[in-house]
Amino acid sequence: MATIVLNGGPDNAPVYIPDSGHPPSWSGKSIYELTRRDLEAIANFSMDVAYELGKDDFLEDRPETPNPFHQRFLMGVPRSTFDTFYRRGQTLAIGSYSASLDFGLFGEGAHGHQPAAVPV
Repeated sequence: MATIVLNGGPDNAPVYIPDSGHPPSWSGKSIYELTRRDLEAIANFSMDVAYELGKDDFLEDRPETPNPFHQRFLMGVPRSTFDTFYRRGQTLAIGSYSASLDFGLFGEGAHGHQPAAVPV
């Protein structure tokens, strides 16, 4: 699994090592060194990786992964984005887990589950 080696500070990005072993270009950089491409990569990380972490942490019954971005790093945008997408991943996992209890794991006939009546 990918590893956040060092949380970021107000002026530097976190140090992140993905499974491939090759850290992204922004890993550990100062805000003064970041390029536009680095900023785009941080945004993608904050959405994609956070989403997967939120989902996997719930499904694998792991403690929540702490947000690696400092609240003042880039005016808090990466931290806020990471939190939002982490929660979305959790929400998807909770929804898919709940749905699997009702429908996905067993056919309706196995439980005798009947759809609820909907008043009109």
